[in-house]
Amino acid sequence: MKANPALQYFQSGVPSFEILHEALHSAIASAPKTTFIGAHVGGIPEDLQTLSQLLSELPNYFVDISARIADLGRQPRAFSALVEKHSDRILFGTDYFPFSIEGIRKYFRFLETDDEYFSYDVNTSSPRSGRWNIYWSEN
Repeated sequence: MKANPALQYFQSGVPSFEILHEALHSAIASAPKTTFIGAHVGGIPEDLQTLSQLLSELPNYFVDISARIADLGRQPRAFSALVEKHSDRILFGTDYFPFSIEGIRKYFRFLETDDEYFSYDVNTSSPRSGRWNIYWSEN
């Protein structure tokens, strides 16, 4: 951020993340006949409880899972519960470019198997977003 301060999220006079999300949800609620798709798990993949509440309150709101398997893989049981509760509103998506079969296999493995503790990373040309793996813990 020191190299490019203009890219910082928190700047004077810029609304907070929470205010922006509240505005988005207000807009979605005000247009019930319009379908909205929240890319990247609606921008809140780290807070699936709030997302579940929003999906319950906003029947015209859908989310995709593009580029968030790393975040979802840290909380696979919570994500599984979200999918079970809102299976008709969670869409598959991917930002892999170039598109690869290996990338789709990772998503399939995460979504359709009980495999545990494997890397979500499929694109070695871009940095991982963390050092964790997809992990199903018994505890």
